[in-house]
Amino acid sequence: KAVQYLAPLQSKTKQFPKVLYYYGMAEKARGNYNEALTALSVFSSDYEGSDKNQVLAFVGNEIKGCEIGRQLNGVINDSISITFLEGTINSQFDEVAPIPINEDLLYFSSNSSGNIGLYKSVRDSEGVWSSPQQPENLPLVRKSNFCHGSFSPDYTKFYFSVCDDFEGEWREDELKCSIYFSELVGNSWTEARSLGRFINLPGALNIQPYVTYEGKDEIVYFVSNRSGGSGGLDIWYVKKPIREGINSFGYPINAGEKINSPSNEMSPFYDINQATLFYSTDGKPGLGGFDIYAAVGSMDTWLDVYTMYAPINSSYDDLYYRPMEADKGFLVSNRPVEPLKFSTVDNDIFYFERKEMEEDSFMFNATIMDFKSGEALSLTEVEVFEVMGPDDFELYESLLLSSNELVVQLETGKEYLVITTKEGYEPVELLIDSEQVDGIMEIFLETEQELPAVDLEVPLVIDNPDEIEIIKDLPT
Repeated sequence: KAVQYLAPLQSKTKQFPKVLYYYGMAEKARGNYNEALTALSVFSSDYEGSDKNQVLAFVGNEIKGCEIGRQLNGVINDSISITFLEGTINSQFDEVAPIPINEDLLYFSSNSSGNIGLYKSVRDSEGVWSSPQQPENLPLVRKSNFCHGSFSPDYTKFYFSVCDDFEGEWREDELKCSIYFSELVGNSWTEARSLGRFINLPGALNIQPYVTYEGKDEIVYFVSNRSGGSGGLDIWYVKKPIREGINSFGYPINAGEKINSPSNEMSPFYDINQATLFYSTDGKPGLGGFDIYAAVGSMDTWLDVYTMYAPINSSYDDLYYRPMEADKGFLVSNRPVEPLKFSTVDNDIFYFERKEMEEDSFMFNATIMDFKSGEALSLTEVEVFEVMGPDDFELYESLLLSSNELVVQLETGKEYLVITTKEGYEPVELLIDSEQVDGIMEIFLETEQELPAVDLEVPLVIDNPDEIEIIKDLPT
């Protein structure tokens, strides 16, 4: 109802200096990017508050996000379906941090009982999830609030957050939390132990660990608002040799400015098979609230950072992207799902999967990059035409890409013409034979070449005037 209450106040900027900002953000949250862009642009040009520089830097990102949203409005990756987990898992409270053990066993965190804790649910043969229960064999934790767990790849270690008691609304940026560890010995988990004070820095929030193995190293990504970062909540990491104990962790290292912003970054997940960090941020241009981003690289070295498509992202908060094998997984969002959920107050768990391909079809995958720099190019326009015959083409699909990844389902036994365009670049045409496509293609775009200036005072010399074809009846 924010838009309803703020709309009549838009002209009262002297009395309410930030009303256009709040109104624009409310419209953006509803996916009304044109209205949001207008309000935020006027606010940006008129605002003269003492915090002007800080506020306008943030608003600049929101304006860019509105422009992206306006360009992508209605453009959805329809090869992916996303489903609200009906039944017993989602409640009127917060369900976050899904840990999919497999397709039918899900651990997650919820504050439905007042305190936040770890729960599990099992899906039966009919696809119905059981009522959440606390797992029987949990590590001994001597505090009431523990959440955001992550198992090591071999399921012998468990990292999670332990938080002090809190009153009122669950807000992760206002909690006092530390990262704890437990190890599986035989069939039992050891009593939970706090990581060192240099990781759980006193006075800072330390939360949302995610553990992975890379070579011989054990790496734990986590979220903290400690000093030395980019601002707000940042993603940090620590590492140690896999076989050594937790006292062998080095000092935390910030994941870097390609990942972190002056605002907030949360819910890291590292996919070792794709060498990609998935995380959420409200500090980069996006569709609204927290958006899910992907970064190729590891630790503090990143080659490419890009936002995810809708429906993975929405104009609401989207967090905890947890992919599984075979293009399926879970995420968390506060988006409404009518008629199941009308409010955006609480976070819920959603399931996503790539739709089954039709018979006699295949997925065409390509990455789009700058020819000279090799950098990823987003917001490119792609038109796919089916080749019907010589000089005969029929439009098959038209896309505006939010990242540099092109994924489109094509039919086997046919030829396609793929035309990729981006402002400031020469268009690229690519003829696709479905029988010859293998793996992911690379499409390189070159910047447009400026034509040399023509001096009109220099006479034009024609070497072979007899070869000139005179064109008559030019259109007027």
